Amino acid sequence: MVTPDREAIITTFGVARALADAVAVLDPASPACTALMQRTMQTSNRLSYAGFTDTGIITRCNNTGQTVDFSDDPGLQAMFADPTAGVNFTLRGEISGEAVVIVREPVVDAEGAFRGMITLSFPTADLTQTRADQAIPDDVVIVTFNADGAILTSDMARDQVEGFLPADMPLAVLATQGGSQFSGLSQARELRNYAVVPIVPGRAFALGSWPPAQSDTAIWRLAVGTVAFPTLMWLISILVALFSIHRLVIRPVSGLGRRMRSFADGRRILNRDAMHGAPGELRNIGETFELMATKILHDEADLENRIHERDVLLKEVHHRVKNNLQLMTSIMNMQTRRARTDAERTILRSVQDRLRSLATVHRGLYEAPELSVVRADTLLADLVAPLTAIGAAHGDTDITLDLAPVTLVPDQAAPLAMLTAEAVTNALKYAGGNASGDTFIRVALHRDGPDDLVLEVVNSTGPGHVVDGEGGLGQQLIRAFVQQLGGTADQGLADGAYHFRLRFGMVAFAPE
Repeated sequence: MVTPDREAIITTFGVARALADAVAVLDPASPACTALMQRTMQTSNRLSYAGFTDTGIITRCNNTGQTVDFSDDPGLQAMFADPTAGVNFTLRGEISGEAVVIVREPVVDAEGAFRGMITLSFPTADLTQTRADQAIPDDVVIVTFNADGAILTSDMARDQVEGFLPADMPLAVLATQGGSQFSGLSQARELRNYAVVPIVPGRAFALGSWPPAQSDTAIWRLAVGTVAFPTLMWLISILVALFSIHRLVIRPVSGLGRRMRSFADGRRILNRDAMHGAPGELRNIGETFELMATKILHDEADLENRIHERDVLLKEVHHRVKNNLQLMTSIMNMQTRRARTDAERTILRSVQDRLRSLATVHRGLYEAPELSVVRADTLLADLVAPLTAIGAAHGDTDITLDLAPVTLVPDQAAPLAMLTAEAVTNALKYAGGNASGDTFIRVALHRDGPDDLVLEVVNSTGPGHVVDGEGGLGQQLIRAFVQQLGGTADQGLADGAYHFRLRFGMVAFAPE
């Protein structure tokens, strides 16, 4: 048989634990916390107070909606000095002003730090029920007490019940023994049988006292039945609380996390239905994230459009420069045909070749997928290709390329291309058959270490062949390009061939 006080203690402990878990993830100063306490009062008609008291012993989250300072209450000061779960009785509650049983449960955050205490109280007057309704014999006394031995509820007036308690066994000692059954003298010096049953292990207990004439088995069955149903109700309340926490907190937070991961991985904004039914605070966070994500997508789209427009304009600039250089090359070609002497034609063709080399550089820039880097090997191959035809016109000159795939910034690609054009032009001019009668030109570009490049131009030469002197225009341009690249160059005759070798360090792209 279950009496209302046992059921109330078990149920209230379950509600307190559920509220402690919920407040651990809420802001105690928010309206949502107060609404949670008020909703708890509406669903439990026994409770007279439900609230959260912070470490300053001040409650701002309670069913009254008011801020109450309990810092002067000695009972609460003692409770916060030892912040553990428990239950006790007071003749006059601070809020209700009546005799109440107070159940407390500590609240800790995810790091295990103590944040405050959940306190629930219910009046003992509401538990009054006739002994006849409970079918309890007149000489049977049942009381509940806490781990400290303080009486919580009883079937009779408190000044009368003490005479029926064990004389030599304080209630605080019985609390340490868990369930037990024994016989002994009462404080009124009468022989009685006793049974102790835990209601909430380690926190609340029920004590049955009856004279030896009663059936021990019946009384023990009564004591066990007193606990069974409230325990079941407590388990059900825990399940309801866990379901509520999952529905109101865990599921919306998980849905918000999925939306954030989806946006971070693929710039996708998932449907907002994941926040349906979530508390207002979490819905506000979800809406704020959606607004932020939408603004980021718009800003990225605008930035991409601007970058695309800049690339198009720069490519158009390089394309027009290339066209203008080709036009100048055509004009000089016309002028070359009108030249009267070979010297004039040679000078005009050298200028024409340099203009053609510049046009090739600008063509490589506007055809490059990225304007910040240029494939140097492709650019040099395009420059040397027209010169190969010139070499064929001079006889069987074998021109071979060995170009490693290298990318350079435009500030290095342009002078490197112009230098290569001058070096190959000089090689074509002074190449001759070697001792074996072979005429060749070799152009190589390769890495030498992680950050250095080496350009080599080698042409065959025979006895009696000379090369451009130090004062020639070609050599002056080559020295200027070497200085612009910040490299070092050496050249000279070796093994029947003329060698030109350039070493320089690659630089990274700098927006400025």
